[in-house]
Amino acid sequence: MTTKSILLITSEFPPEPGGIGNHALNLALAMHTIGYQVKVIVFDRESKKNSNEIFDKQLPFEVERVEHHASYILMYWFRIKAVLKSSSTFNQVLLSGKSALWMQWIIPKRAIAIVHGSELLLSNNILRGLTNIALRMMQRSIAVSKFTKSLLLPSLQSDCTVIPNGVNLSEFNLQPKSNFDRIEFITVGTIHQRKGQHNFIAALPQIISRFPQCHYHVIGLIQDAGHLQELVKSMNLESFVTIHGSVPRAILIEKLKNATIAVMLSENTHQGDVEGFGISLLEANAMGVPALGSRGTGIEDAIQNEFNGILVDAKNAAEIADAIGIILNDYSSYSRNAVEFAKLHSWNLLAEKYSDCIDQ
Repeated sequence: MTTKSILLITSEFPPEPGGIGNHALNLALAMHTIGYQVKVIVFDRESKKNSNEIFDKQLPFEVERVEHHASYILMYWFRIKAVLKSSSTFNQVLLSGKSALWMQWIIPKRAIAIVHGSELLLSNNILRGLTNIALRMMQRSIAVSKFTKSLLLPSLQSDCTVIPNGVNLSEFNLQPKSNFDRIEFITVGTIHQRKGQHNFIAALPQIISRFPQCHYHVIGLIQDAGHLQELVKSMNLESFVTIHGSVPRAILIEKLKNATIAVMLSENTHQGDVEGFGISLLEANAMGVPALGSRGTGIEDAIQNEFNGILVDAKNAAEIADAIGIILNDYSSYSRNAVEFAKLHSWNLLAEKYSDCIDQ
C-alpha cells in the first residue's frame, strides 16, 4: 500500500458521454498528477469492450470495468466481487454516482461520497432510502455544487464539503473572442428533459425575431431526440436547429470553438432528475464562449450572473432573448470573463481541495 492511494468507483466513465464520467476521468487524472496512486472501477452502462480498452490504455492509471449484464443478479455479483477485491488495498475509497454509492453497503471501510444531484432525488422511495442510509455510513461527502448540497437531508449536510466541477484546461485554447460572424448557440448534454433543450427551442421564435441569423446545435447522447425533433418540426424550425447526437471529443471541441453562446436551460423533473452543475458550460467558457443557464438548478454554481454568462427563467422566452442581447452587446467582456472563470475551475486547483478533504 502506498502512502497516498485512492480507489475511485464510478457509475460513468469515458468514452461514454456523461457529466459524472467527465468528472471521474478528470478527478482521477488530477489526483494522479499530484502524486496519488489511482485506480478506477467503472460500472459500464453498455458493452463496448474494444473502444473502452483502447481508451483505457492511454491513461496513466489502472481502469477496471465491470461489464453491463442483462441479468441484474449477475451484474451486481460481478460489481461486488470487483469492489471487495480492490477496496482493502487503497487508503481511501471515493464513490461517485448512484450505483457506486450503494457499494458503501459492502465496503469494509468508510468511503467518501461524491454527489452530483439526481442520485439524491430518486423517485423510488426504497432506493432513495437505501441511498440515504449509505450516505449516513460514509466518512463524509463532497457535493459538486451548493445546489446539490441543498438536496441532501439536513442531517447529512454538516459533513458535506462543496468542491465544484472542474475543467481540464489543457484541452482548450483559453482565448477570449472579440467578435462573431454568425450567432451559433450550442447545448452539450444528454438529450433529455433535464437538460432543457426543449426550453430553448420553445424560445427560439422570439430569439429569431431579434437575431434572425442564428442557429442552435444540440449535441449529446440521444435519449429523447424523437420528442425534440417533433417539437422542432411542429414549430417549423428545421432550418434553425441541428440535432447532432453524440460526437467524438475532437469534433465536440471544434463545435465549442465555433459557438457564440453555450446554453443549458435545465429543469428539475418530476422523477427527481436534476442538474447538479453543468460541466459543459465550463468547457465552453474555456473556449471563450459565454453561457446562458437556468436559475433554480446547479447551474447557478457554473455561471456567475452577468460575469461569464447570465442566469434566466428557463420558461421565459422574453427573458432568454433579452439575456442573449445583453451578452452579444458586450460580447468581448463576457468572453474574457468566461476564460477567467474557467481558469478558476482548473482541475489542478481542485485536486488540492480533494486532497485536503481526503486528509481530514
